[in-house]
Amino acid sequence: MAVDHSSIFKNRPRRMWIFSFATELAVPYNYSMSKIEVLVPTAVPRVEKRSLAPRLDQLAGARIGWLDNMKANAGALLYEIAQALQSNGLDFKIIVASKGATAAAPDSVMTHLKTCDAVVLAIAD
Repeated sequence: MAVDHSSIFKNRPRRMWIFSFATELAVPYNYSMSKIEVLVPTAVPRVEKRSLAPRLDQLAGARIGWLDNMKANAGALLYEIAQALQSNGLDFKIIVASKGATAAAPDSVMTHLKTCDAVVLAIAD
């Protein structure tokens, strides 16, 4: 047997019930329904000016770090770039490291990468 819930609202107009429900549960009693305050959860951008890293004169014999941020396809992208460069006759040593995409690289990874002449970072999805 189906239960008829319409009796709850029997003598109340629907519009009045919605207003009453919103007023009692969602907003203060004296809140004006004609105003809506919109909050934008963003911070003021912080931009630090930094100089570019010095460029290598050549890749031959260089230690190149390849930092994978472990997002989908990032490792594959790094691998393809390294292979493409080496297939064009560039001779360099490949140093592979990885870190989570949502956090800074741990000290152990940064220490390892500091031994490299250059580092390539992939950000991919």
